[in-house]
Amino acid sequence: MSLSTQFSVRVARVDAQAATALWTDAPHSTVFTHPRVLSALCAQVEWWVATVGDEALCVWPLCLAVDGSPSTPGFAYYVGPFWTRPTEPSPRRRLLLEASVYQALLAALRQRCGALRFTLPPGFTDLRAFLWFDHPHEPVLARPRYTACIGDLAAKSTQSLLDGFSTERRADALRAQRRGVHRLPSSSYKSVDALYEQLMADSGASATYVQRRAELRAVWDLIEEGFGYVVACAEAESEALQAAWLVLVAKGRACGVVAAATPAWRARQHNAWTCLQALLDAQQHGVQVYDFNGANSPQRGSDKHSFGAHAELYFDLELRGMTD
Repeated sequence: MSLSTQFSVRVARVDAQAATALWTDAPHSTVFTHPRVLSALCAQVEWWVATVGDEALCVWPLCLAVDGSPSTPGFAYYVGPFWTRPTEPSPRRRLLLEASVYQALLAALRQRCGALRFTLPPGFTDLRAFLWFDHPHEPVLARPRYTACIGDLAAKSTQSLLDGFSTERRADALRAQRRGVHRLPSSSYKSVDALYEQLMADSGASATYVQRRAELRAVWDLIEEGFGYVVACAEAESEALQAAWLVLVAKGRACGVVAAATPAWRARQHNAWTCLQALLDAQQHGVQVYDFNGANSPQRGSDKHSFGAHAELYFDLELRGMTD
């Protein structure tokens, strides 16, 4: 029995308007798969939909570079397929349906562009439909990844958020507050761009800044359109921007995309206070989860978990190009 032939699946491209309607109703879509967001972060996006009967079940955004090759946005996470309705209650039917749908999509996209790279959001850990993809040249490769998240935000007071911080981070946040650090009512893209450029230069990643500058501007513009918020901070009795966090929001999840600060701000350990402000803003946006977006090195893991964030598993997957 072939698992991938249990359902008759049709795969076709749709326009961004149709994809937006599907994204809006989908229970597991993220801000990074919103058509407006991806169109801002990618040179080109194609939207592929798998349909069984009369129901569009799964949407796959395909990000492409200017030359038409597959591309991965630098400031995006979890860019991959999402389902338009809740999971099938029957385990067997769910397995057969996922195998049929995913493998039909993989075959179509394989024919479209050869190699594929995509990511599943946290919570989607059953990879069998991908690993069973029957292709004569290359299998689908999977790599486990982790992010750091703080959940149940609506139920947390400011004190309970601080209580989740490590002893050192909590002391840092309270010390910064006593020193009079404060939120700026507004900031400019120019000042955030300069802050990010300095951060990249300080870390020896100026080339990365050059590559990502257009995407940084895109994230800023998306926030101005209502897709998130900016936490802009300054020292006591100053209006000069010292730290900025750019956060995208949708579907009950706030995702920290950019975090930049001056060397002086970091040296004074004020980032803990910035983090607290980002969490409080997430609450005001009515989200349940704050996602730090990535905790895949000892340094990043240690830092992000010091704010009380728990690890969540997700997967990067890859289907390589044709081999000779």
